[in-house]
Amino acid sequence: MAKIANMFITNGFTCVMSASDTFRAAAIEQTTFHADKLGIRVVKGAYGSDPASIAFDAIAHAKAHNVDVVLMDSAGRQETNKSLVEELKKMSRVTKPDMKIFIGESIAGNSLLDQVKVLNEAVSIDGIILTKLDCDAKGGNTISLLSELSIPILFFGIGEKYNDLMPY
Repeated sequence: MAKIANMFITNGFTCVMSASDTFRAAAIEQTTFHADKLGIRVVKGAYGSDPASIAFDAIAHAKAHNVDVVLMDSAGRQETNKSLVEELKKMSRVTKPDMKIFIGESIAGNSLLDQVKVLNEAVSIDGIILTKLDCDAKGGNTISLLSELSIPILFFGIGEKYNDLMPY
């Protein structure tokens, strides 16, 4: 999310981040750390709080302060965890995002395709960002995603720096 924020900032847009991953340990701190480094605001709540409410508050903040882009984090989803998939559906219903982007690791193997299929059915994914292309992965899942789904791959993450986001 920080790389995407950096891309928007570099292109003259204002951003706010929503730390809506209230499930993963240190997720809120990680989002806050990157927002601070980028000089943007982060809207957050407590661990265990409702992610959709936090995202809604971030949108309200953006509207009140004329912020161009709201970037919403969410907990990672396993396609077999029905409650997390339902939580993502709720976030989508409540926030009505302009774009829903799946961010996944290119080294995940074939399970990545299954995950994208389930989440796409749940919330209609608009684009994909594959990370860790700087690793030794062969990229077979990229070909699978392109051939089996009609969801565009938008960017590749190719490193740890904020500008290590390469358009596809």
